[in-house]
This record gives sequence, structure tokens and C-alpha cells, in this order.
Amino acid sequence: MAIAYWTFVGITFALVLQAFLNDLAANKLDTEAWLFISIASLLWPITLPFVIRSKFRNMEKSRRLSRVRLSTLDSGSMTGDF
Repeated sequence: MAIAYWTFVGITFALVLQAFLNDLAANKLDTEAWLFISIASLLWPITLPFVIRSKFRNMEKSRRLSRVRLSTLDSGSMTGDF
């Protein structure tokens, strides 16, 4: 049971850390930010479902945007406009 808990702590930590490091506006030396990442990781039963849902939502938005761009390109090529 403890191994599973710490495994999910590690997964959550990696996901939250990745988002934190990708945020250009975040101060990487801020102790409050690192404390938040640590607490969010320890509370993974609450945090992880929200992180996963957010990632899926962003994936779906990207997919929809790609479809719109493709359909725009296809309709433009049919009319001969570039």
C-alpha cells in the first residue's frame, strides 16, 4: 500500500514540476512555489485527478484547433486562394 502511495506521489510531483518548469513567469527560486509543489504531490488523491483532467482538456483543445486549421487549409486550397 505504501509503495503505491509513493509511486503516485512521484507521478504527481513529476507532472506538477513539469508544468512549473514550463511556466516562464514562475519564479523558480520561490520557496512558496516549491512548498506548493510538495504539498500538491503529497495530496495526490485530490491533485492528480485535476491534473489529468486538465491535461486531457488541453489535448482536446489542441486537437480541435488542429482540425479547424486543417479544414481552413482544405477549403482555401479548393478555391485556389493561398
